[in-house]
Amino acid sequence: MTHAGHRALSTLLEQPEADGVLTRRDCIRGQRVNFITSFIDHSGIVAELETWLAEDRAHTRPGGRPRTVSMRMVLILLFLLATENSPLTVHEMAKILDHRLTKTTRREHELYGHGNRRQWYDRIWRTVNTIRSILDPDPLRGHRGRILPVPVYKELLSAVDPDDAQKRKDRADRFANLLLEATYQLLPREHRKWGGNITVDATVVPAFGRRVPKKHNDTYTSSDPEAGLYYRSANVRADLLDDLQHGRPGRRIRTTEVSIWAYEASLVTQSPNDPTRPADFPMLTIGMAFHKPALAAAYEALRAIRSIRDRGHPAGWLAGDLLYMPNSIPEEFQLPLRGLGYEPIMDYRIDQLGLQENHAGAIMLDGAWHCPATPENLYNPVGDHRANPDIIDKATRDARLQQRRSFALRPKQAPDRDGFQPLKCPASGPGATVLCPLKKLRAGQTTNATTVVTNPPEHPGPICTRHTSTTFPPEAGARWKQKLPYMLKEWNDRYSTGRNGVEGFNGFLKDPARESLAASGRRRLRGYAAQYLLTAVLVAAANMRKIEAFLEQTRHGLEEALERKHQKRQRRKRRAGGLSKHLQKDENAPLPVGSG
Repeated sequence: MTHAGHRALSTLLEQPEADGVLTRRDCIRGQRVNFITSFIDHSGIVAELETWLAEDRAHTRPGGRPRTVSMRMVLILLFLLATENSPLTVHEMAKILDHRLTKTTRREHELYGHGNRRQWYDRIWRTVNTIRSILDPDPLRGHRGRILPVPVYKELLSAVDPDDAQKRKDRADRFANLLLEATYQLLPREHRKWGGNITVDATVVPAFGRRVPKKHNDTYTSSDPEAGLYYRSANVRADLLDDLQHGRPGRRIRTTEVSIWAYEASLVTQSPNDPTRPADFPMLTIGMAFHKPALAAAYEALRAIRSIRDRGHPAGWLAGDLLYMPNSIPEEFQLPLRGLGYEPIMDYRIDQLGLQENHAGAIMLDGAWHCPATPENLYNPVGDHRANPDIIDKATRDARLQQRRSFALRPKQAPDRDGFQPLKCPASGPGATVLCPLKKLRAGQTTNATTVVTNPPEHPGPICTRHTSTTFPPEAGARWKQKLPYMLKEWNDRYSTGRNGVEGFNGFLKDPARESLAASGRRRLRGYAAQYLLTAVLVAAANMRKIEAFLEQTRHGLEEALERKHQKRQRRKRRAGGLSKHLQKDENAPLPVGSG
């Protein structure tokens, strides 16, 4: 630009009417404000926040002026920003109240009050801090954003009431999951026929506060000490990719080291009812939890999954990567999952393939119980293929997997409510799949089995000696057990579809042009509760975006779908009497599905 051009620009910026010429001043459409307001009101979350605030202030005297900016309005502002792909900062929220709403919108939503942008900023900041205090289990409520000496931080930690901290963490989880539930309820009824299949995965959420340099690790804390180090070395990453991509052992995959001061969000996404056909609903994130990277990831994921069941959703197949299954402690993840009604689908590391466990004379091969006389060349077809793909090709691997199915134990009946299940030897009964000298056919009994056991065990266990079946407890093989035959078509369809879906959502959520979850500078608040709040808003906004795209393809807009839903609800009349008169409302019950 020429000197004259610079001079002209300077003159323009000096004019009184040019105040804020570089500031975004476009007004937000009243229709979008109405939609977001309706969404927040029907989520039920504002009532929860007010209830929790009343609990916290039950033993204190009320004081000070009433809030000019309500908690409801802060949530509306956050969603207005998230749905237009703007940073979720108090500064941007203040801009909206200062000059981005029309007079009509202000009047309709009772946004009275005067002030400049700085005054709106202060009012919003106070309300954000109120919400944060309601949800924050951390002891730093009066020291937020400060770099503290380690002894001071430890003293603050020692003063924490564990019960109070857990109560606030429960609130934060409920807050986030109610927002996700509200997005699911935006779908018209005909597109809410999800059968309960889910996939769980953890995604990194970079913290706004920075980590302390290594030389000061023992002296000072980070300004965001609730976050942790997300770190993957090149060797660990290569091993992980070798296993997940079924590459040759020993092959190294070059990766750069990753070291980020961050949180981790455990996201539970929906999977199709039938993985071989297009789903008639969008794959949304239906549950979430928030924690330090890799710290109690399975425990946190289980909390999110429990929330899904508490909201009345069905249970189906559950896929997860190696972090969750089989590497979790069964009593902390796999067994509770089955107790909730889910059937796990998992992959294994190369050193976990083949023979995994034994019980009552049976052997577990790749997650399924088998006859102890199963030929050894059928023990580990997948591992043999990975080790020698030139000798044992994919076709040979699949043929051996199919052949091994003949030796699998068969269920006599479904597991009981406590998880105990009677299983039959594959040579037992009219549906026998093998012929064994230890199990003679009864008089008049026939079978189509052609596979003959040639090496029965010398010291057979109960599975071989009992005439009908052997009952297996839920703990037997709980770490490895899965219902679908490993690496065969149905397993591949469900596992790969679920994993691709959740990884796709993670990428969708981190799109730099959209929610941009990976950009910590767009979430400029420190602390667990603040980062959880903003992450939940972004995940919910991503759900809305997926719903909008899906409904546009099915000729229904998002605003139209919400309007239709609420019109139907208003027209519906409750009949007098019936079962409803015998029901008593539980104020502490979880928000039921369909409650908006």
